[in-house]
Amino acid sequence: MVHAALSPTAHLFSRFDHPLQADGSDTSQEVGLMAFIGQAAFSFAGFFSGQLMRFLLNLVIARMLGPDALGMYALALAFLQVTEIVAVMGLDAAMLRYVGKARGSAERPAVLIASGLKGGMLFSLGLAVLLYSASEPLGRMFGGDELLGVVIAAYALALPFTVMISLGGHAMQAVGHVEEKVLTGQVLFPLCLVVVTVLFGLSGNPAGALLFPMPLAAVTISVWTAVRVVRITGVGPRAVIAASFHRGMYRYAVPLMFVGFLGMLGHWLDIILLGAFCTAADVGSYQPAVRSAGLLRSFLLAFSGVAAPMFATLYSQNKGAEVAALYGGTTRLLVAAVLPAWALLSVMPKEVMTLFGAPFVASAPLLVMLAAGVLVQAVSGLGDTMLQMSGHARFVALNSAGALLCQMVLGLLLIPQYGVAGAAAGVVGAYVLAAVLRSIELKRVIGTAGLTQQLWKPVAALLPSVLLVIALHPFVAGFGAVGGLGVGAVVLCSCYALILALTGFFRDATAGGLAQQFFMSKNA
Repeated sequence: MVHAALSPTAHLFSRFDHPLQADGSDTSQEVGLMAFIGQAAFSFAGFFSGQLMRFLLNLVIARMLGPDALGMYALALAFLQVTEIVAVMGLDAAMLRYVGKARGSAERPAVLIASGLKGGMLFSLGLAVLLYSASEPLGRMFGGDELLGVVIAAYALALPFTVMISLGGHAMQAVGHVEEKVLTGQVLFPLCLVVVTVLFGLSGNPAGALLFPMPLAAVTISVWTAVRVVRITGVGPRAVIAASFHRGMYRYAVPLMFVGFLGMLGHWLDIILLGAFCTAADVGSYQPAVRSAGLLRSFLLAFSGVAAPMFATLYSQNKGAEVAALYGGTTRLLVAAVLPAWALLSVMPKEVMTLFGAPFVASAPLLVMLAAGVLVQAVSGLGDTMLQMSGHARFVALNSAGALLCQMVLGLLLIPQYGVAGAAAGVVGAYVLAAVLRSIELKRVIGTAGLTQQLWKPVAALLPSVLLVIALHPFVAGFGAVGGLGVGAVVLCSCYALILALTGFFRDATAGGLAQQFFMSKNA
């Protein structure tokens, strides 16, 4: 049974189902607005912390172990995450949708959660055995290092536990505890990975620093997740074992599994193709650039995590105008948030790559190219969330398939000749194609592509801010890589925020304004 006492941030969700108090009086909109703002802030902070932790993990491996080890880590992680997305079977998004629709019942959400956890755990065990069995040939095919096969085998052992972390986090989010999902998957898990890697690295055991952190961290955090799931949702081991497979939820989930697989394969395809055509050292030199650019993705993850249940709720009530307004407003905030981060990576790429060590400075041009591609994905990626939550997952599947095919073709053509630059070009091409397809489909589904003329304010604020940082770059460079990035970020963000304030952006499109628009549509 789902616990009745929800966290403060969960008032956002509990209010949707029970707009009136027991005495018939309407709850305060101000409480709901503050809940929305608090949840959005916590979600963003958590997702961004997770990205920073993973960035730090790559930095630690690069600094302590070098490009070869970083390349093996990236390849093993690629195989783990591609397999994990299949093991999850799309049940993460399916639980969000079905549990959200069943919030009027005290029992049904727990039944749905137990069903999702059971299916994911059983499937993950079979796939873990399959990945473990294939680890040795995979190590020979990608990078050709015997140690790589051993690392893949160690990561295969972690698979059932990473699936538990993922599904358990989504189960808690489904009942209004998104903060638990963020804390578990985006803070504790990557933090544990960093700590264990550093400990093994400092002990003078480089092979152990590659082999043991993933399984140890996965087991530890999955136990934490299981305990939290029991306390928050009331779903324990007995309920999971006794659960049946909910046909409707699984029918909804299976197409999402293919969507997720295509998306995750596309996410790691550049690494996989580099491993097939080049060496682990080449993969290692490429990984810091792609991971640094991936920091921009945290903005998309944070906004989509908060917006997904809202899109689903409004769309299920046939409130098309409200859906379009909420999507457009959220996109404006997303664009405004991600632009300065992209600008910093693009203006100071050498300083960013210097953080990983001297062998990686040559990858600075790759960072500029990849940051541009990830910016396109971050700005347009909220469209995938909108399409999924509105029941148009087939569009997302087609987009993912088209982008994957584009990236594969470009990678096969360019990587053998241009190496890491060819891999980066394939990523950018795939992101641009997916963005164009999303825009067309969103115009058809909700009547807007999200990118409107109201985005001129963030763009106008960014240009003079970037020019100021470029002008100050010779002075900023004297502070070193870390100091220079810090000073550049302060200057850029301060100037950017000031111009946004002067143009009235915060008055026109604040998080509170979006939340108020949503709450008003719910109470209409």
